[in-house]
Amino acid sequence: MVSHDLDRSLGLYPTMMISMGAMIGSGIFVLPALGFKKAGPAVILAYVLSALVVLPAALSKAEMATAMPQAGGTYLYIDRALGPLFGTIAGIGSWFSLTFKSAFALVGLGSYLLLFAPIAEGAIKIVGLALALAVIALNTTGTELSGRVQAIIVTLVLVGLTGYVLNAGLQVDTGSYTPFRTHGSTGVITAAAFVFVSFAGVTKIASIAEEVENPGKNLPRAIIGSMTIMTLIYIAVVAAIVGLADADTLIHGGPDGGASLTPMADGADALFGGFGVAIISSIRLTSGSAPRVTRCC
Repeated sequence: MVSHDLDRSLGLYPTMMISMGAMIGSGIFVLPALGFKKAGPAVILAYVLSALVVLPAALSKAEMATAMPQAGGTYLYIDRALGPLFGTIAGIGSWFSLTFKSAFALVGLGSYLLLFAPIAEGAIKIVGLALALAVIALNTTGTELSGRVQAIIVTLVLVGLTGYVLNAGLQVDTGSYTPFRTHGSTGVITAAAFVFVSFAGVTKIASIAEEVENPGKNLPRAIIGSMTIMTLIYIAVVAAIVGLADADTLIHGGPDGGASLTPMADGADALFGGFGVAIISSIRLTSGSAPRVTRCC
């Protein structure tokens, strides 16, 4: 029996929600337009390709987390295999990756916040930093409370995304999908490299293995289950975005004529009328308030 110092308070559902919460964010609210600029409608395939690339890592993390259900994740595994020096390097690398991913998520959050409320750009940075501090404070209260909050927020976001996709099914323009591969196979691979980060959160769940009930069963189920669900959601939402939004808006609707940073909102009027942008922005802000529960080392 493996000894541990932390309480195993997370069941299967909150563990899955933590994993999915780490994946929901800029990967679905910002990156589709960047991927569309590289691959056209075939950005849908780019998400599938990214999922296939991440799958071996997810399966490996599930195996390692089951064998060593302790806090630390990548740091722990490399420390056991190669020693403390390499483990420390891996831990610092994981910390930096989470920092950059969080910063990118806050940038996307600011773009949707501008649509929701007419505030100054300087205020967006302050709001983003305040939100980051609030998430940090929530994480310090313990994983059990953070997991419950995450489960509630992610569930609400998933309901909103499902509504977006179902409504889009009645409004999409099928002509938006032709030609499908506007930049050939190279474009799909390039787009996959951009959207790859969308699935990064699935492997982070291993870092809280010490706080998961019955980790031998719940961790593999949470990792594989969350990745499967998110892959389907990514495909459906990106297909809806491509079918709803104007291609030129996706490619040139962002700052300085670059790719749009608010692709889900670009076609929202067709779904929800005049309140479309506000509804999509609310969903984005809700997802941005979800805490990212991690245990680096």
